[in-house]
Amino acid sequence: MTTTNYSTAVMLFNPNIRAVRVSYETEEQNKNRTLYIFKTLDESIEVGDYVVIGTSSRHNLTVVKVEEVDVEVDIDSATQLAWLVDRVETSAHRKITEDEKSWIAQMKKAQIRKKREDLKDSMMEMYKDEGITDAAIVQMGSLPAIESSAEVTTED
Repeated sequence: MTTTNYSTAVMLFNPNIRAVRVSYETEEQNKNRTLYIFKTLDESIEVGDYVVIGTSSRHNLTVVKVEEVDVEVDIDSATQLAWLVDRVETSAHRKITEDEKSWIAQMKKAQIRKKREDLKDSMMEMYKDEGITDAAIVQMGSLPAIESSAEVTTED
């Protein structure tokens, strides 16, 4: 008489139970990584989703990545299959981190602009007794060039 694996036997009675294969690590992190199978009733879970599983460490929860869905399960296997806890919705996190990058870029741009304005104001204050004004400097590019009357000769 064989011992029944009740964690897989329940799948025989409820066709809505899906088996999904997950990884703790990416292939880049570990070429010889082990993939694990978990059960779920969530029919929206897809390859590439992040899901929470129960573990014996880290507050008894860990995030893993779904590598395969609707996996065939060996009902004769003694390996116990646990349930997924839930899918991790990452879109809000992705949006806030993208927004933050934009905010930081705007702050850096404003900081550079303020630094330039402060330097300009400081230099104008420093050189005002010399008769240098920002109006004269602004017009610098619009004044006609001074032409030289001396001829340039080159020696061979």
